[in-house]
Amino acid sequence: MDIVGKTMVKNQVSSLSKTIGLSGEDKEEEPYDYKQEQEEEERAAQEKAKRDEAQLRRKADRAMERNKMREKYGLKESKTDQKLLESRNQLEKTSPKGTSRPKGKDESSCLVM
Repeated sequence: MDIVGKTMVKNQVSSLSKTIGLSGEDKEEEPYDYKQEQEEEERAAQEKAKRDEAQLRRKADRAMERNKMREKYGLKESKTDQKLLESRNQLEKTSPKGTSRPKGKDESSCLVM
C-alpha cells in the first residue's frame, strides 16, 4: 500500500509542478534589450519626479494653511513650514508656467452646475 500511495503522490506533485511552471524545462528567454531597460528607467524617473513635485506642492499648501492658522491665533511660525514654502517658490520659478495652476477660491466657477 505504501508504494501505491507514494506513486499517486508523486504523480500529483509532478502534474502540479508542470501547471505552475516548475518543471525542469527551460523556456527560451528573450535577448536582453539595454535600450528598452534604459527607456523604462527614464520613464520611471520622470513619473517619480512628477509625483515628488505634486507632493511638494501639497505639503507647501498645507504649510500655507498652517501659517494662516498661526497668524490667526498669534502663534509663532514654524521654520519647517517656511522651508517648504521657499522650496515651493523655487519650484514654481524653475517649472514652466503651463504646469502651475491656481487652486482654491481663485479658480473659475464650477462648469458642471
